Amino acid sequence: MSSVNPSDALPSMISAPRMAKDKWEIVLVFPNTEHEIAPVCHYAKRYMPGSLAKGSASAPSSSSSSSSSSSSSSSSSSISSDPEQGQGSRSIITLAQGALQGHITHSTVTRAEIRQDIIQRLEAVGLWVLSKEADDRKHIFVLVRASPELLEKTAEDMGMELHLQEAYGGGYCPFTVAQRHLFHTQQDGSLFSKTRRQQIIMELIDEDPEDGGAGINLAQLQADNITKKAFPTHSESTKRELMRTWVRRPPLSEQPMLDICSYFGEEFGFYFAFLGFYTKWLIYASVVGVIATVIMYAIPSSQVVNTVYAVFITLWASLFLELWKRERNSNAWKWNMWNYQQREDNRPGFKGEERLGVYVGKEWVQLKEGEAYGPTTPRPNKFFPEQTIQNRMAICMAIITTVSVIVIIITISLLTFRLFLGNTRLGEWGGILGSVANAVMIQVLNKVYRVLAMKLNSWENHRTATEYNNNLLVKLFLFQFVNSYTVLYYIAFVKRRVNLWGDPLLPDHCLYDEDNNPDKSFPGQLGCSSELSYQLLIILGTNIALGPFVEVILPWLVAKLTIFKQMLPFFKKNKPTKTSTLLDKDLDFQAKASKAKGNKSPKFERDFLLNEYEGTIDEYSEMVIQYGYITLFAASFPLAPILALVNNVIEMRADALKSITSFHKPFYQGADGIGGWQTVLEVMGVIAVMTNCLQIAYSYDSLFSLFGSLYPTLVFAVALEHVLLFLKFIIAVVIPDVPSKIRTAIARETYIQDQLLRAYELSHDNKKRGGKRRTKKMH
Repeated sequence: MSSVNPSDALPSMISAPRMAKDKWEIVLVFPNTEHEIAPVCHYAKRYMPGSLAKGSASAPSSSSSSSSSSSSSSSSSSISSDPEQGQGSRSIITLAQGALQGHITHSTVTRAEIRQDIIQRLEAVGLWVLSKEADDRKHIFVLVRASPELLEKTAEDMGMELHLQEAYGGGYCPFTVAQRHLFHTQQDGSLFSKTRRQQIIMELIDEDPEDGGAGINLAQLQADNITKKAFPTHSESTKRELMRTWVRRPPLSEQPMLDICSYFGEEFGFYFAFLGFYTKWLIYASVVGVIATVIMYAIPSSQVVNTVYAVFITLWASLFLELWKRERNSNAWKWNMWNYQQREDNRPGFKGEERLGVYVGKEWVQLKEGEAYGPTTPRPNKFFPEQTIQNRMAICMAIITTVSVIVIIITISLLTFRLFLGNTRLGEWGGILGSVANAVMIQVLNKVYRVLAMKLNSWENHRTATEYNNNLLVKLFLFQFVNSYTVLYYIAFVKRRVNLWGDPLLPDHCLYDEDNNPDKSFPGQLGCSSELSYQLLIILGTNIALGPFVEVILPWLVAKLTIFKQMLPFFKKNKPTKTSTLLDKDLDFQAKASKAKGNKSPKFERDFLLNEYEGTIDEYSEMVIQYGYITLFAASFPLAPILALVNNVIEMRADALKSITSFHKPFYQGADGIGGWQTVLEVMGVIAVMTNCLQIAYSYDSLFSLFGSLYPTLVFAVALEHVLLFLKFIIAVVIPDVPSKIRTAIARETYIQDQLLRAYELSHDNKKRGGKRRTKKMH
């Protein structure tokens, strides 16, 4: 069992004066289970870069901490090797080199040694590291930060662009230490925001040692349960400010988008930018929808209003998407995401055969031992045949099709159940209860299918995170389209004269058809269009009712329950044993004394209990499905936009609140838009045109009466569809995606960057910048 040396570990529990408690940026959480061991050869192959395992000159030694602070040096020695194995201060790098070369065949490493190796590799690149055992003694926290000098040097090597002071032209320019006085500073006087500091530290952690980094893949370590969690720390002051300027602001007020992006990153910010823009555009559709509904009730026999409103929504959707493109490009420039390109490595879940080679895009390039075309040597990489991925995607598509058919069968079964309830004493209320059951089923099946979709997507084994997310997006959209809209398409186009399961004893007719309503007393609409309105009302109403619980209350309850369990003495198993060291007993006494005084656990330990941030794919999916409810069946339910508006006002504040209070701060992720969801919205717009035109021709008797037969009615619907699609094309051509002022600003910023670069080169006699890390433009 690995033990703790009191003389070594005690300093790691005390922060040096320069190590302010709120300045730790990244937290790694290790399970405190020292007995578990792993073969050193397996650890070396899976987690150590080739340059370390092969003994490169850039590999950090076991005593390498010259660039670390005194406190970090203490922390690195706070957990030593297992004395019972007689290994002393052996170097895991030496063992790995011996194992890979065949000199060592049976050696194993403990979790403490793995943790020690990671700490030493972090210190070797100059990071400050502090290790601390949790109060519950189940985890060990490794806290990481960087000195201002290291942050500046790394930012220059990365080519990170920072905001220039207005006196020097504003805009963004690659940072250099020599020109640091040109750049805008934060409120605390530093050059880098908290998110930028965390981004730089993650670059140092993740980059290969040959390029000046530690070569540690945190996501892979967590996926393999080497670490329990890894997360950036929250800033309490920034959270309080965002609560004041964002969460507690009145509905539909302007969001502090620059502050949101600065704290959470641009990928996160673009979701809220889209949600805010979409919600404001819903106001226009809501006003027109309310007016259309009033006219429909005032003139019940007229169905012209439905047709006009359907045409309006089609044009509204086209204008919304085109103007959103302009808004997206404006934000991309403001947030310095113009022409953003993300460098992607293998994602943690990617599996493959170790081969000597490299991926160029999606193509694999096989290399030979000793073959090199630059300063770096080829390293083993995971190879997985692209054809196998394509075959697996075909199998998954067949599974998704089968699941969709099952969903259709479940939907018909629910319709049968609703018909049964309608024939009981419940009468019309039975039909309403059946509709509510269908709305709840849609929510439940969407959640269940998400788990299946993620398993199928992981099995396909996509190499990069972008490929993985794009394929997951397609799977979710295809299923959710079937799950969410099947019953609506059935009511709109099939239900008029159908027998469920082909049984004449189960006739499923429209609730308000002409036989049941010969005097046309039902206001506004006849036939199944009225029932379609009811179904949309119930679905959107259910979403509004369940939204706050699912979005805020449930994550909050989960987080609070986790903290409550940790605080209850019944759940805390941290009593000192007979074999505990003197320091163990002393720390146990300090923890109990701290709790007796009412002191809270350290901030990073409380952050550890928050929920994992899982990205924005679920939120986007929810908005896209709602967008379909508004546009696909606009002719039947003009009040859909106002219900969506109410839902989005709640959604916006709920998502903001849970992001601040219930979830880990996400690792930095840049973006220049909403990604593949833009394409999904475009496709939805085309489907909406076809659906509304077909519904106008099929569901409204007045149009059929006007033309006298079905054929000219369908010809009119097809002609209207072509006209609307042509108008969508005209709108897309006429409205430029990039505003003219943004084009001018981009040209001006390019000129300023060129001038500053020339001045920098002249002042340094055209000397090249030093540093091993490869230079790349980093926004």
